[in-house]
Amino acid sequence: MEQLEYDILEYVVIERLAQGGREKLKVDGLNLSDWLQSLASFWGHLCKKYPSMELRGLFQYLVNQLKKGIGIELVLLQELIQQMANVQYTENMTEEQLDAMAGSETLRFQATLFGMTRNNKALSRSTVRLRDSLLPKEDPKLAIPLLLLIAQHRSMIVIHADAPYIKMVSEQFDRCHGTLLQYVEFLLCAITPTSTYAQLVPSLNDLVHKYHLDPEVAFLIYRPVMRLFKCLGSEIFWPLDVVDENFMESEENDCEPSSCHDIVLDLGPEKNPITWSDLLETVRSMLPIKSWNSLSPDLYATFWGLTLYDLYVPRSRYEAEIAKQHAAIKALEELSDNSSMAITKRKKR
Repeated sequence: MEQLEYDILEYVVIERLAQGGREKLKVDGLNLSDWLQSLASFWGHLCKKYPSMELRGLFQYLVNQLKKGIGIELVLLQELIQQMANVQYTENMTEEQLDAMAGSETLRFQATLFGMTRNNKALSRSTVRLRDSLLPKEDPKLAIPLLLLIAQHRSMIVIHADAPYIKMVSEQFDRCHGTLLQYVEFLLCAITPTSTYAQLVPSLNDLVHKYHLDPEVAFLIYRPVMRLFKCLGSEIFWPLDVVDENFMESEENDCEPSSCHDIVLDLGPEKNPITWSDLLETVRSMLPIKSWNSLSPDLYATFWGLTLYDLYVPRSRYEAEIAKQHAAIKALEELSDNSSMAITKRKKR
């Protein structure tokens, strides 16, 4: 197929989405129509298989729809991220998978492989293609506008949902929230290092006051950026290292720990440095004044800034995965060809 034919195919898909006359929800008002789900699945597989498929037109369509308050077509974004980047939002997870999600990136990836391999070259290439479609060298770059619109749409569903039953509203909310989690996870995986991600996303103050996002959503987007706050003149990053180092110094020198002004986020000349005290001022403005009578802004920021991995280590899952890898190595060694050369070759695979 030539590039023109790929473009025509994308136009047909967008036209099918934009056409009226076909319901995008089933009669129950909860589940997506079969034709929409099938179209999304078809589009995800197609874009993964054929590198010449242009994605920016579809992303622009989704942005335009979200501006109108319509988010049902986000199922196409879900399928694209799932097929091209293997980032999946799964509601029905086993106990083992849930426990593994509290672990490191490697353990989380291992728990949600779904048949994929970590070093899959085709998967890596399709992930880069998806990222470059959202962040092309030339404008418009739709990655962050799409992120903000999804986050805003999540907040507006409860207010503007056109549904007669609360269950329909909750289903729409859950679907949008799942897409938001999946999209943020994809951005964090695809945009590296974290400092590059931090350059793209707005400040916490803008997320809350300019874009009017709920605090929990603002922290979801901004949480990775908080990891870049560090003590002046050192490489000690927030959260625990800063506290531990300051505490040790205060014990040795019998003085107070370093002030909030000593913890700074410096992303280079393009953005003004942000101190931890600036962040706490933003946090203080998120809730009514009386809320801080029994809660400190520092505790509130720390609560939303930490991840489950900071608080809990799933040791049993690590031990199980290590045992699984040892068993795999042992199985390789027990194959018929036990020559040292064959064993070495199998271990390299």
